[in-house]
Amino acid sequence: MQTAKNVFLWHGRNYLRKALEAYFTVLIEAVWGKKRILEVYVNVIEWGHGIYGVEAASQYYFGKPTNELSTYQVALLAAVVPNPRRWDAGKPSPYIRKRANWIIGRMNSVAIPKVD
Repeated sequence: MQTAKNVFLWHGRNYLRKALEAYFTVLIEAVWGKKRILEVYVNVIEWGHGIYGVEAASQYYFGKPTNELSTYQVALLAAVVPNPRRWDAGKPSPYIRKRANWIIGRMNSVAIPKVD
């Protein structure tokens, strides 16, 4: 639903936008695989003030492309996604470092199924 909202709809809260969001979500899930949905999502969300897309975030916070990030740096980016205007992946607070370590733990302990 976040991908549908960020890609196709305007900001705001009303019943028409929510209905369209649900409609687009069904269409997206029918046409795109989970991997594509995630790819589009990370490339359209805001990662900080005026920073859109994971590649821009990688360059801004770590000065390198995403394919050169360490596992910890990737986890830091993932840790700030709920509120990237509040939290900074480049200067992580103890809370964000803890979240990043939790994410790494989950990555190491859970068998991640192959996504289409």
